[in-house]
This record gives sequence, C-alpha cells and structure tokens, in this order.
Amino acid sequence: MKDIKNIKIKMNNGTSIPQFGLGTYLMNDEAAAKEAIKYAISIGYKHIDCAFVYRNQKVVGQAIKESGVKREDLFITSKV
Repeated sequence: MKDIKNIKIKMNNGTSIPQFGLGTYLMNDEAAAKEAIKYAISIGYKHIDCAFVYRNQKVVGQAIKESGVKREDLFITSKV
C-alpha cells in the first residue's frame, strides 16, 4: 500500500508538493491543535493546509516551531 503522505503534485515551477496535507479547519482548541500538528509532522506530513479565516495562525506557527522541522522543509498553503 502506498503511503498517501508521499503522493506529490508537480507544480509549474518544477517543485513537487505533497497532495495530501493536514487540514487545520476548526482547530480552535490551541493545545489540541498544537499536538495534532506536531504529531502530523512527526509522522511525515510536510503539507499543512490553512486559511486566514480559520484564525489559528499563531498555534500553527508555534506547532511548526516546536516540531523541530525547518520551515523551508514544509508546505504551508492557504486560500485566497
């Protein structure tokens, strides 16, 4: 069985982004959100899906910082 975290989409600039990411919609409980994000990163997720309207940017940023993974090794996507 293929690990879905490793299925990628090639962008026009040649970069490949993981097709599946952790969605952060309705992650309003800061402690639970931080743990979920850190756990997802620890098991290999490299794509975190966000949006300004979710209003959880602070906790997403804190979780990424605490994960120990470099920011440039992650894809943080949003909606316009």
